[in-house]
Amino acid sequence: VWLKKKNVLALIRDGNVAARLLKLAEECDPKRAVERLYDLKAKGEVSIEINQPSDRSKPIVLTVTYLPRSSSPHTREVFLVDQATKLVMAVKLYELKDGEYVYKGVQEYYDYNQPIEAKMFTLDEVPADALQLDQVTQEIGLVQGQLSDKEIAVKVVQRFFEALIAKDYAEAGRIYQGISAEKMEEFYGKGVRFVRIVSIGEPTPESKYDGKLRVPCTVEFEKDGQISQWPIYKKGLLVGPVNNQPGQWAIFGGI
Repeated sequence: VWLKKKNVLALIRDGNVAARLLKLAEECDPKRAVERLYDLKAKGEVSIEINQPSDRSKPIVLTVTYLPRSSSPHTREVFLVDQATKLVMAVKLYELKDGEYVYKGVQEYYDYNQPIEAKMFTLDEVPADALQLDQVTQEIGLVQGQLSDKEIAVKVVQRFFEALIAKDYAEAGRIYQGISAEKMEEFYGKGVRFVRIVSIGEPTPESKYDGKLRVPCTVEFEKDGQISQWPIYKKGLLVGPVNNQPGQWAIFGGI
């Protein structure tokens, strides 16, 4: 996965990618979009309003409101369909907040049935200085075993900072998403010496990331001859299961 804006290249294991891409393609397939929506309407999951302008240069507008019993309540989609080709031109997305549907974004579709250029499947544009996360050639994080989710989350944070204190950057990187030892030393070893773990707090669920926990902590470090404490309390470290590495837990952010 190439995250261009963040300059990050992540190598991950994911046996569900093909299935998810197929599902996305089916949902966006202009030949099946309306059929899928009417299937949902028959199940009582959505309501559909259609506005077909007499001016055929203007698109047909399908306003699809997801009902409480659907899998996406509080959501509205507005489909713009070309009258001549019956192809979906765009889908505007809305979310219900405080009794009103608030615009969230738009998906636009171009170049139907055009061959895909080979360069779409290459990563030649990835800069040499991109941060690489290798979750394929190594096991990431720690084994949960019989520990509870909160217990393994605390253990992951503890082992991560123990590795930094010992200057074991390979181990620290393995616990932090698979970052290379060189990058870990660049981020946390240049001009800074981690001294000790002061405290690790109670993990709490992170609502934005299903299955992951936030772990607050404070560590002591030395910089320019001065000993200071670094309280990571605002959000805490984000810790959770590693994708397609069952039983492994790692750090995913927060520092």
